[in-house]
Amino acid sequence: MELAKTTKKVICIDHNSYLALMVKRVLNYYLDPKKVVVYEVESGDAGLEIMSLEGADMVFCEIDLPGTDVIPQAGTRQGVDVIRPVIRDAIDEVGAMVSKEIEEISSEVEEFVYRNKLDGQVDVTSDERGAIITISDTILFSSGTSRMNYKGTKTVKQIFELLNQFNYDVTIEGHTDDSPMRSDKFPSNWELSAARAADVARILVRQGFDPDRLSIQGFAEFRPKVPNDRPENRAVNRRIEIVYQRGSIKKNMVDILRRKRMIDPG
Repeated sequence: MELAKTTKKVICIDHNSYLALMVKRVLNYYLDPKKVVVYEVESGDAGLEIMSLEGADMVFCEIDLPGTDVIPQAGTRQGVDVIRPVIRDAIDEVGAMVSKEIEEISSEVEEFVYRNKLDGQVDVTSDERGAIITISDTILFSSGTSRMNYKGTKTVKQIFELLNQFNYDVTIEGHTDDSPMRSDKFPSNWELSAARAADVARILVRQGFDPDRLSIQGFAEFRPKVPNDRPENRAVNRRIEIVYQRGSIKKNMVDILRRKRMIDPG
């Protein structure tokens, strides 16, 4: 079915809220955004009930709605278009774009590490959070402190230039090992890990990083990369992680795809 600008009421039904919202973002280009409604449902019967209550003219659906091959089901309106959208192609395209962008970020970080001779001290990985730059605390902080040393400050200033190449939201995560921390300033590793993340953020903002794109988190010893069973492992777990947020990358890729389709709707 050819989509065109319309004032008809449209609903999108999906069992996954993120996918449903992605579909809505794409539909908003083709249809009147004020007429597009998204629902997350757990069953086809629940989807049918929503169709009945909403009285929509068109339904985009990725779950099985009983009897919707033709839709003369009791409680639904005859003649309602139920479409299994090709919009999923757009979602797949966004996923591929996100993966490619994370690979590009990783490549830039690897080049940065090589160029600045930081191998073993700065690393890059990716997971469900996004692209992650990991910095060992051995080049950032002295034991039990939250103020960066000279080498750490220099390294973070260099990383600022790297971060500024990509316009995404960034989270600074502080992590410690499981060695107990008890002081007036830091009653536990929670305070120490958060204070270290805040110090990195402070340096980045001072360099010119947009604070609206920056957040911090402290995880104490509770997100170890390896077991805290020997000194070398504890050293691995004491770290700062700078995370390019996957959600921010996805949002940017959707915007790029939307602009592309506005220029060339195909």
